[in-house]
Amino acid sequence: MTPRRSSKLTLPSWIAFCLRHRRRLLRSAAVLAVVGAIGVPTVWLTVLGGAEIVAEAAKTSFVAASRATGLSVREIRLSGRRNADRTALMAAIGVARDAPILAVDLARLRARIENVGWVEQARVSRRLPDVLEIQIDERIPFARWQHEGRLVVIDHDGVVITEHQPESYAELPLVVGPDAAEEAAPLIDMMASDPGLLARVTAAVRVGGRRWNLTLDNGIDVLLPEDATDAAWRRLGALHRSDKILERDVTVIDLRVEDRVFLKLPPETAARVRDPGEST
Repeated sequence: MTPRRSSKLTLPSWIAFCLRHRRRLLRSAAVLAVVGAIGVPTVWLTVLGGAEIVAEAAKTSFVAASRATGLSVREIRLSGRRNADRTALMAAIGVARDAPILAVDLARLRARIENVGWVEQARVSRRLPDVLEIQIDERIPFARWQHEGRLVVIDHDGVVITEHQPESYAELPLVVGPDAAEEAAPLIDMMASDPGLLARVTAAVRVGGRRWNLTLDNGIDVLLPEDATDAAWRRLGALHRSDKILERDVTVIDLRVEDRVFLKLPPETAARVRDPGEST
C-alpha cells in the first residue's frame, strides 16, 4: 500500500515553489495592483455620481497603475523602412520613452505614421510589458510628375512619395500636367505592352484633361486620341516595325483619327516635298 503524501506545506517547499513560479506570481501581483488602483476611486466616484467622471478616473488610475507595474515603453521596434526618412517617422510616432504603454492610442499612431511620404501602410502592436512594434510597407516609385515647376516622384495610385532628389529616379516615366499624376497609371500600364517603344518615350503630356501627347527620344511628338488609346499605341508600334516611321524626317505623328496617320514634316523637308524640282 502506497503511503499518502502529507498535505502540510513546509517552509523549504514554499520557498522552492515561489522560486519556480516567481514570474507568474509577479504578474499576478501586478494585475492585483492595477485592479486595486482602479477599484477604489471608481467605487467612490460611482457613489458620488457621474458616469463620465468615473470612466475618466478609471482610465487615469489604470494608466498610472500600469506604469507603476512596469507597463511603460522601453523600446520601439521599427521594421520595413528602406527609403522613408527616419527622423520624420520618429516625429510621427511621437511616443516618449517610459510613456505608459497602455495609454498609446494605436489607431491614431498608425494614422500618423501613414501620413509620412513613403509609408503606404503601417501595422502597430504592443508586446507587453514594454515594447511597441511598428511594421511599415513603403510605396513603390512608379513615375515622375511635373506640374507648375515642381517635379516629384509618385506611386501607381498617383500619390506623391517624395520631391527629394527626383533626378535619382530618371529611369522612371515622366508625366506632365495638372491631372497627370492621377491618370498616369492607365497610360503607362498600357504602354508597357510594348517595352521597346515605351523605352523611347521621354515624356507624356496631359492635354486638356482628356488625352496625351508623347515626346520621343528623337524629338518626335506623338498625338494620341482621347478614346481607343491602346489601339493607337499598337498602331504606332506596327507602323514602326513595318515602315520605320520613327526614323523618318517628321516632327509630329498624329494618331487622333482612327485608321489615319497624319505626319508633320520639318519646314525644310516640307518645302522640298512642295517643290521637288528645287535642288540644294
